[in-house]
Amino acid sequence: MASRMVVLTLLLTGPFCLMVLCNNSSSQQTQLLHIGLMIPTSGGWIAPTHIIPGADIAIETVNNDSSVLVNYRLYTTLVNSGCTTQDSLTAMANLWRNKQQPVRSFVGPACSVGCEPGGILAAAWNVPMISWGCASPSLSDKKKFATFTRTSGPYSAVGKLIQLLVKHYNWTRVGLLTSLENAWQVVAIAIKQGAPQGIKFEQYNFQTGVGLSNDKKVPLRHKAELLIQARSK
Repeated sequence: MASRMVVLTLLLTGPFCLMVLCNNSSSQQTQLLHIGLMIPTSGGWIAPTHIIPGADIAIETVNNDSSVLVNYRLYTTLVNSGCTTQDSLTAMANLWRNKQQPVRSFVGPACSVGCEPGGILAAAWNVPMISWGCASPSLSDKKKFATFTRTSGPYSAVGKLIQLLVKHYNWTRVGLLTSLENAWQVVAIAIKQGAPQGIKFEQYNFQTGVGLSNDKKVPLRHKAELLIQARSK
């Protein structure tokens, strides 16, 4: 799934780059458009190995179709954006300071902690940034992230899905097992705020690989049993 999203993202990159940055040229000489491909190969979320070949296929598809980009060809520089703010901004800065081969668009990063500050920089530089991840709701603010777009929805949309599920089965008590990462706390808030009246939520927070909070220090492998116990009380 992730590789398909990268392919779609790259297929959209060329036309978007031209719309935002590049002037139409009547010259028949082929011009190169440099795409900074930011993929996490280390850190909290390591991208699957099939994402990079998927990106290669997308670039080849665009370049082999003369009706997509007339007189232009895409080429990429792959950098490791990690899944932290520091790694993502470092990768972005390294791409941007290459003045001999200026970047015309950023594809990635994949994590919201990189897209949020990176999207502000991209807007200041007037460079498109297109991500297949980065589901933070704040990134929907087009005034702040004017050149940012993504091929996935925000985390907050997950809340609506869970609300429909709760309503369909007429549940009155729900256990939420939530990572302490900000993105998943946002999901939990969205679920509880939009739920029908009369629903009781019991939220258990955990840090990956550590255990559960809420005075229930239970090994992570037992989290499913904990939810079952909470549901049956």
